[in-house]
Amino acid sequence: MLPEAFERALEGALKERVVLVAGHEALCAELARAALSEGPVDESRVAAGPQQLREAVELCETPSWFDAPRLVVAWGVEALSASARATKEREAELAALERLLQAPPAPGRLLLWAPEADRRLRAARMLQERGALLDASPPGEREYAAWVRHLAAREGLVLAPGGLRAYEESQLDLLGLAAALRVGALASEGGPLGEETARWAAPPGGDLKVFALTDALLSRDLAGLSSAVPRLLAQGESPIGLVALAARQLRLLARALGLRAGNVPQDRWQQELGVHPFVARKIADASRLWPLEDLHRAFRELLACDLRLKSGGAAEPTLLLSLIGAVRR
Repeated sequence: MLPEAFERALEGALKERVVLVAGHEALCAELARAALSEGPVDESRVAAGPQQLREAVELCETPSWFDAPRLVVAWGVEALSASARATKEREAELAALERLLQAPPAPGRLLLWAPEADRRLRAARMLQERGALLDASPPGEREYAAWVRHLAAREGLVLAPGGLRAYEESQLDLLGLAAALRVGALASEGGPLGEETARWAAPPGGDLKVFALTDALLSRDLAGLSSAVPRLLAQGESPIGLVALAARQLRLLARALGLRAGNVPQDRWQQELGVHPFVARKIADASRLWPLEDLHRAFRELLACDLRLKSGGAAEPTLLLSLIGAVRR
C-alpha cells in the first residue's frame, strides 16, 4: 500500500471503535496508535499470551477510572492469526470480539495488531466491511520507494540522490526505515544526506527495529521501554538477543564514563569508542545521565534477566521488568 492510501484508510478507520492492523509492518500499527492517542487518553496495553484478545475486549467494555477516554492496545494477537489452532479458548476469544462489534458502542476503543491476521475470520470480515481493517502488508518495490520519500519528508530530511538510493536498497521493514531516517536526519544536521552516511544509517539488509529500545535505554525513558519491548518481541526479536544488545549499550556507557573521568576531549570519543560520530555524541550525552553506581546496578539487573530467561522465564514480563529496573533512577 502506498503511504497516501494508508493515511486515507487510517483516517476512515479512526471513526470506528475497534481497529485491526493486519500484516507484519509494525509502523502501520504505531501510526494507528499515535492517531488514536491524540488528546487526553487513558491507554492500556494487554500483553501477548493466553486470552489476550478476550482480556482486551473486556477492558474495552470497562469505563476508565480517569477523566479521559480509554484506549486498549493489544500487539501480536494470536487468536486472529491464520496459524492459530482451533481450540475452545480461541473460539471464545473470537466470540468476545464479535460480541463487541455487534453491541452498542463500548466505553473504550480497541486497537489490535495481528501480523498474521486471518482475514477469512468473521470478525475480520466485519471490520473490513466497516473500513476498520488496515492493511499492513510489506510494500512492493514501487511502494517502498514512496514510503522512503514520505517518511523522509516527515523528518524534514533532504536526501541527495545517493542517499535516496541507499535507503531504497536497505530493505528494512517500515519501522526500521523510519528509525533509520530519523537517525539520518540527526546525522545530517540540516543538510542534504549523502550516500555514505545513509548507508551507515540504513545498511543493506540491516535491522534497525531495535533503535527505539537502545534510545530508551540510553535516555532512561521508562515509557519508551514499555512501548518498545512488547513490540520487538511481537516482531520475533530474541529476548536473549535484546539483553545482549542492552549490555552492549551499557558497556559503551561504562567506557564513556571512563573517558569523561579521564578528561579525554570529546572529539576523541568516536575513536576511543569505535562507533560512528553520531553514536559517539549520543553516548556522550547519555553518560551525563548515568552515575557509576546506577550503571553497576543495571549490569546486575541484566545478568539476572539473562539467567531467568535461560531458565525458562516468561519473555515479556521478565525482559520488561528487568530493563525498567536497570534504567530507573
